[in-house]
Amino acid sequence: MADRLIDENDAGGDRSGRAASGSVGALLRDLRERRGLTIEAVSQETRIPMASLRLVEEGRFGELPADVFARGFVRSYARAVGADPDAAIRLYEEAHGPSEPPKASRWPGLFRMRRRSRFGLFVTLAVFAAVIALLVSFVYRR
Repeated sequence: MADRLIDENDAGGDRSGRAASGSVGALLRDLRERRGLTIEAVSQETRIPMASLRLVEEGRFGELPADVFARGFVRSYARAVGADPDAAIRLYEEAHGPSEPPKASRWPGLFRMRRRSRFGLFVTLAVFAAVIALLVSFVYRR
């Protein structure tokens, strides 16, 4: 079920990857230890700072910068230790709820990029061509 973290590379034995506390961080730590990986090795493979990996293992997700980082860290950590990343995210969501949709801006359209009009480019090129034509006519009149 959702309380399982499937170990993709473990051929036998206990395939649930259950740790004593049952939290996603404890399960990932358990899988890391069973594989004989250090937290430094996982940090190098995932490029996640060791301090953040420790927060994940301890289940202190509130101390991470944002929920999107926590989800990304859980997914990357799961891949690094050979677990199913989707199952890890499901465990995370059971404990912390699904991700929230992005909030609507208080100032809609404030940061919207406007597409430039080609009319402005046309006018600029026409003025540039007129200036060049005037310069050429003055040079040849002398």
